[in-house]
Amino acid sequence: MSILKSVRIGAVSSILSGLAWLALTPFMATIGICQGICTSWADKPLVIRTLGRAVAHRGWLSFASPDTLYFGYGRYFFLVYALIIPGLIALHRLQIQRHGPPNQLARRAYLLLLVSLMVAALGDFTSYGIGVFSELAWRFGFGAEVLAWLGVMLGSLLYGIVLMRQPAFHPATGWLLVIAALLMPATFFDRILVHYAPNAQLLPFALVWPTVGVVMLAKGYSGPRIPGGQMQ
Repeated sequence: MSILKSVRIGAVSSILSGLAWLALTPFMATIGICQGICTSWADKPLVIRTLGRAVAHRGWLSFASPDTLYFGYGRYFFLVYALIIPGLIALHRLQIQRHGPPNQLARRAYLLLLVSLMVAALGDFTSYGIGVFSELAWRFGFGAEVLAWLGVMLGSLLYGIVLMRQPAFHPATGWLLVIAALLMPATFFDRILVHYAPNAQLLPFALVWPTVGVVMLAKGYSGPRIPGGQMQ
């Protein structure tokens, strides 16, 4: 696949990751925190008292049992992780195109982030997609997802530092990844915006990666190249 096509696919995929988070979170958080119908909306986190309340009033959280809805909506959340992966791959290819073969830090940071996203996606799908049939799968999947967050945080931080030193296409990209990594621990104390795992923990990445995707579409095809390098 050409660099140009890879960047376009990665950029669109990154944007879709944020849209997937936005589409699923009101359902998952509202069901998870108050079984779909909250007795009081005013004291609930922002996502629940606004978007969650809207979908609840349309009957989208009461047409089946809370358990059925919990697994029914949650089984698609792995897409948030999965859609970030093509964006990361495209970003790394563009980094190599512009600056040559990656150094040891860049290679390890990229692999750590890539593998961690894959493990988190698999863990999330196991938790929601298979957990409906097995409590053990539900617990094991969520545990694997939580452990993968450590790799996602560290990988984002290190790869962001790499991009700050040698931008793939825009200096802000590295800063965005670093900011997402630093904000993720704060989401464990969130009581205002989402207050529901795993959606709260993915909020920084659901904001950052779509931004990276937009910048990739706008700026991803121009800029410095390695000597003799050619954009395909």
